[in-house]
Amino acid sequence: MKKVAWIGRISPVKAPGLFVRLAERMKDDAVEFVMIGDGPMRDLVERMNNHANNVHFRGWITESDVVDTLTSGDIDLVVQTCFIETFGITNLQAMMAGVPLLTVGTAGVLDYIPQHSCVPGVEVLESFDPDVIARTVRRLLFDDTMEDCRGSSSTSSSSSAADLSSFWNEDRVGREYVRLYEWLMRG
Repeated sequence: MKKVAWIGRISPVKAPGLFVRLAERMKDDAVEFVMIGDGPMRDLVERMNNHANNVHFRGWITESDVVDTLTSGDIDLVVQTCFIETFGITNLQAMMAGVPLLTVGTAGVLDYIPQHSCVPGVEVLESFDPDVIARTVRRLLFDDTMEDCRGSSSTSSSSSAADLSSFWNEDRVGREYVRLYEWLMRG
């Protein structure tokens, strides 16, 4: 059975109900859905799940446990449904772990995953329609290979993970923050 994960704070801007509606549309597919996180909407989202009853709520876990979960090989696809995302650390964690990612192209996400760009193992949607998301999830999960945008088949995104880890590392990001702060202080 395939496993799809949603990871984040269960709050309105993260659109967790959209993930539950996705799971409801896929209740007859051989897919297990898991939500990792906690937040002010958890009770409401759990009640929404009563209809399809196919989302497992794992609750809050530490950042290192998120990384361990993603690198365990247990997750087949990460789906992020945020209405507003200023950065999207979960997206980067999934890409660095080599876990295929389906995310919505919000402003923060498009800063590092440009719309219609070529990032193997990553799909950026322009729609919050649960039917569109369900069709895309089915394609990504049940197609034996993922096509990258150059047309070659790939079963792993390890090369993109290596590219990301060299770009999104603490040293580089730290240097960028220092440059930003220095620029802001100059006025």
